[in-house]
Amino acid sequence: DQWEKKRMRDGSNPPKGSKKKETQTVKKKPARPSIGENNRGNPLGNKKMEVSDDILPELCRRIGARGTNKRMKVINEFVKDHPETSLRQVTMKFSNITTKTLPACVPPPEKHAGRAFCFFLRPRYYHLLPEDERPDEWKKYAKEDEVVWKEECKTKAKDKAKKEQKIKDMMEDASKLQASETESMDVSLDFSTATSSVANTTGFLDGEETEDDEPVKKKKKKRKNH
Repeated sequence: DQWEKKRMRDGSNPPKGSKKKETQTVKKKPARPSIGENNRGNPLGNKKMEVSDDILPELCRRIGARGTNKRMKVINEFVKDHPETSLRQVTMKFSNITTKTLPACVPPPEKHAGRAFCFFLRPRYYHLLPEDERPDEWKKYAKEDEVVWKEECKTKAKDKAKKEQKIKDMMEDASKLQASETESMDVSLDFSTATSSVANTTGFLDGEETEDDEPVKKKKKKRKNH
């Protein structure tokens, strides 16, 4: 500024009360990481980064027939080891292939401190595990779980259809209401126009004389003079 230039020129101090402007340093916000531990984006472009059938057995093995209580650790490590997937897709797949209900062919897990939930691999996916990691009589429980899974799919399909029908009905009701309101406005406008027309006609008949009125009045006056 001016005082700084003058001080540099003749060595004078700035006047009292004047403060030297402090330079403000703008702090840049750290870049927000993408889904997963590394900001890697989608190497497949717009293609969905889903868990393919080729790597699904590996995910099943990481969960295991005895289950796991470290859900997010399993998901994050799987995403890190398989960049062609995404955290969202792996999380969805994890939810589809696991259950919180202990299968009858699996021994109860050891109790741990806290309220951690244990997620067990559904029996219908036991065939993807190595043979030495499959529970006893696993085929029997896999068939039973297959029936349960099909019933769950039917229930989900019915619920989805109900929701879609409900949305459709709400949209139809909204359209009918809008049409009814529009029709009411049109009727109101027509009624207002008709009322205004009648009022104008009545005023014309009451307030104005026709050409035939004047001779009649004159005739009445002449009769009175006689």
